[in-house]
Amino acid sequence: MRLTNLLNSMRAKRYRRPLITWIALVTVAAFANGIVARVLPEQIDLTRKRVFTLSPLTRNLLSKLEQPVEITFLAPRESKSAGDRAFSQAASMFRELLETYRTQQPALVVRELDPISSADARQLLQMYPDLSPPCVLVRIGADGDGGHEALHARDMAEVQAAGADRPPVVEFFGEAALTAALVRLTSGRKQTVVYVLTGHGELSLDDDEPESRRGLGVLAEQWRALDIDLRPLDLRTESRVPADADLVLLAGGELPLTPPEIEALRRYWKHRGRGMVFCDLNYDRHAGQVVATGLEGLLAELGVRLGNDRVVMPGMTGRVDAAALAYPAVGDHPLVRSLSSASLLLYECRSVRQLVEVSRTALHSIPLLVSRAAPHAWADGDLDSDREPEPGGENDLPGPVAMALAVERQQGDLSEPVLVVVGDAEFVDNRALSEPAGRRASSFALGCLNWLRGRKDLLGDIPPRRNEGYRLPGTAEEQRGLVWKPTLFLSALILSAGATVWVTRRQG
Repeated sequence: MRLTNLLNSMRAKRYRRPLITWIALVTVAAFANGIVARVLPEQIDLTRKRVFTLSPLTRNLLSKLEQPVEITFLAPRESKSAGDRAFSQAASMFRELLETYRTQQPALVVRELDPISSADARQLLQMYPDLSPPCVLVRIGADGDGGHEALHARDMAEVQAAGADRPPVVEFFGEAALTAALVRLTSGRKQTVVYVLTGHGELSLDDDEPESRRGLGVLAEQWRALDIDLRPLDLRTESRVPADADLVLLAGGELPLTPPEIEALRRYWKHRGRGMVFCDLNYDRHAGQVVATGLEGLLAELGVRLGNDRVVMPGMTGRVDAAALAYPAVGDHPLVRSLSSASLLLYECRSVRQLVEVSRTALHSIPLLVSRAAPHAWADGDLDSDREPEPGGENDLPGPVAMALAVERQQGDLSEPVLVVVGDAEFVDNRALSEPAGRRASSFALGCLNWLRGRKDLLGDIPPRRNEGYRLPGTAEEQRGLVWKPTLFLSALILSAGATVWVTRRQG
């Protein structure tokens, strides 16, 4: 009996010691995990370019948010079209971004509604007629009374083909789009006065018909919602630009400006005035030349040359199209970095080139938008020809061609904005801005306006996150072997270790 009790006692001690060890290990691990969860963030960005880290601008904005923000995904549960699928792909990345936002600002509310089956979604669509699902609705205020913004797939991501043997490259600029929307919704209400030139066939402030190609009313309505006051200015009857003007906008035009009008603009821009010039291309076939705007000499003094050409590119059918895609230029300028990576469609856009002269050392021009490289785009200078444009003409400029420039005045280490020149005005007319792609044009125009009025805090200077897929080399059978071979090896290793322990204990 004593021997039996002794053996039982030895067995109890034999199993009690490992049990105590395991309990101690589990306790230490749980304690360590608790400390890590409390001290460290939920995710640690180990990428070299910190692509999963929010920018300082975003973190500063989220820390100062005082009003509630609601972000609603308005999209069908099942993708039925190519647009739905594109939005679904962009939305999956956007959801991950929102989780990062919520770690900085837990008050952020995120909802997902089906615009077909959800009564709340239908109510939102009635409240905001400008919404076109699928989209992301950003609202601020207790009941959304602080304003709203809508983001679409093209505002969040762009997929670029990388070749037949490589996966596509995804440019994700959701942080730039969302932060810029929040900045616009939470910005102060300091009024900006913009005078819009009239009297030469420019886009009209009074025309707010959505299908109109001659109206500027849609842009005016968007800007007035941001406390930007747009007023007409006719320099045929006014001898100078009014003193309360923050900047002057020239949107197209069919007739040239007269010398007194040019002189009024020259005085204004040389005395700290600022402006936006959207030029139309008017070609007189009877005279065989481009109709002068009257601004050519004044723009040359500011370092800008308007081309007597139009930027063209082959369309989907192979025919050359006068509507060309414009992409943000490469550079470190704050305005350039703030531009969305999505392309912008410009119609019969003139080339806008830099003029470099010794007498103009105080002025500096920066390319904003450029076309694709040759032979995918070029500036066609043979406008009098009835033949379809072909690259390599005598008067042509090979792509990439500058389609928009910014001009700033430098004084030592300081610089101040002066002018933004775009070779097209149709991209801001009512019809263009009323289309789904018009939001990109609106964002570009508003970004240029914010830069000109010195609101760098509204630029949203956030670089895109570039995700390049990786394709494994080898055949499909070799790729499957990368899964089952390591699994078989690890299983064999575990079984061998177990068998070795069992045999050792049996022999011992």
